[in-house]
Amino acid sequence: MGAIGALALGSAIAAPVRAGDASVLAAAELRVGVERLAKLRLELAALSDTARARDELGRERSRVIGALETLRGDTTLSTRRRGQVQRLSDGVTAFVERVDGGPQAAGASWPEVYRDSEALAAQMSFVSTGLSGEMSDGSRATLVDLLTRAAATALRVGKLNFAAAAGPGSQAIAVDVRQAMGEFTAALEAISGSSLHDQRMHDELALARNQWVMFSAALNEGGLVKERRRLNDVATTADRIAQSLLAMAQRAMRPPVPTELAARRG
Repeated sequence: MGAIGALALGSAIAAPVRAGDASVLAAAELRVGVERLAKLRLELAALSDTARARDELGRERSRVIGALETLRGDTTLSTRRRGQVQRLSDGVTAFVERVDGGPQAAGASWPEVYRDSEALAAQMSFVSTGLSGEMSDGSRATLVDLLTRAAATALRVGKLNFAAAAGPGSQAIAVDVRQAMGEFTAALEAISGSSLHDQRMHDELALARNQWVMFSAALNEGGLVKERRRLNDVATTADRIAQSLLAMAQRAMRPPVPTELAARRG
């Protein structure tokens, strides 16, 4: 299963993901999953109640490993692309091992988790965008890449807030979170102007927009949480935004079957 699991079908009937597109979806899920792993690990360092983060950490780790296995198992990739995937795989595997450190080490290891996730984000973006660029449907590839980037950015805003809360605030984090807020807002507007091929995608977009309003309400103009007690809201709302956007990416990878064909199947 993907990072969100099987999506219920709406009025449109979705075709299965083609074999050549499976790596694009796996790369998208990996890109979002690693960012979420980092956010959850920093939650352990910043929050007093860590039960949710610990539970979600194990589940997200399994999803990340599954996406990585799918990506590594694609024998249709070019030699150059397989080399890129292998280097990414090495980095993600090392990152997952670091994240797997015991809860008692959360405070001590969070700077390394933050640093490594930032480095991996650039590498994953390169691989994900490259794979999307090889899709035959250029407009669909652009949409998938945009949705993936927006989902990862929403999680990054959350991660940056937990990095600021876990240790002494730094000017670099303040600059990064303001930039990430702007990037997410721009991406959300671009998605809103895109052609979405079924009603469920429109519904997920509306949900993401509503969640973003709630998310923003907990933050100051600079993008950092107004009050520490609202960090739990930041944690869950960022997850819900990313979930909706990744669900849209998954549906974008499964173009609807024409109505006439659907009727014949029925």
